[in-house]
Amino acid sequence: MSRVVRGLGRATLCVLHDLNLAAAYCDRLYVLHRRRIVADGPPAEVLHPDLVRTVFGVACTQLTHPVTGGPLLAFSPLPGGPLPAPAEGAGR
Repeated sequence: MSRVVRGLGRATLCVLHDLNLAAAYCDRLYVLHRRRIVADGPPAEVLHPDLVRTVFGVACTQLTHPVTGGPLLAFSPLPGGPLPAPAEGAGR
């Protein structure tokens, strides 16, 4: 579907709540918090763990997707808990 939309050569607005899906298919993200834009830009620049914790209340680590090379968020299994740093070379 994203290839079809990209092939139209038009700007497209898509509202997603799945951050990994947004990172995979969107060129630019706008993050809203309390009805205001708090971040905008390319997914790799916007989806920082601090921002995700502040806006969504969950802990995550930003990795590199092994196929696309884009950002991939790994969420903590414990609410608000820290994630260990990825092993050297993991997710790259």
